[in-house]
Amino acid sequence: MDRKHWLALYYQVNEILKLKPRSVLVIGKGDKYDVISEVLKSKGISVTTFDINPDFCPDIVGDVKEISRYFEVKSFDAILCAEVLEHVPFVYFRNILHQMAKISKKYVVITLPHNEMIFSVGIDFPLFHDKFLNIYIKHKKSLERSVHCWEINYTRQTSLREIRKLLNEFFFIRKEFAYPDYPYIRMWILEVRK
Repeated sequence: MDRKHWLALYYQVNEILKLKPRSVLVIGKGDKYDVISEVLKSKGISVTTFDINPDFCPDIVGDVKEISRYFEVKSFDAILCAEVLEHVPFVYFRNILHQMAKISKKYVVITLPHNEMIFSVGIDFPLFHDKFLNIYIKHKKSLERSVHCWEINYTRQTSLREIRKLLNEFFFIRKEFAYPDYPYIRMWILEVRK
């Protein structure tokens, strides 16, 4: 696993732990690196994993497009859905958000990639810890060779503004940021609207 993946795992675990959940649903368990579940379990958190691929040995095998079929309303304190939604056609995005809002008691944490060239410069000031300057350049990358169906800013429909509008239908956006040292990925900490 490369540095970028370790950093992504760090941000995902760190943000979930800040929410102090007792139960977490991890959507998109992924392959052999089950670091997130193991760290959360080591902190006494009940973790359920969900993935479409049975080879990854999730607790529940299923399709995220129908996730509410597998769980009751308000089943988990928090849901982590990282590096998953861009693999599903965008036409399902709103419905998946709606279903996650139903099965979460309080929080949903998601990540999505940007479809832009991004330059990142890190500067270490001892008093301010690591600070990063991220420069986004509007240059669309082709998704032809990608496993992604869509990314932020790939089309007008998937613009950052439109993504935020869809998120706001079901959630309060409590925090939004690009990983400082890997700005290609943007994370949202969402609180379910009552």
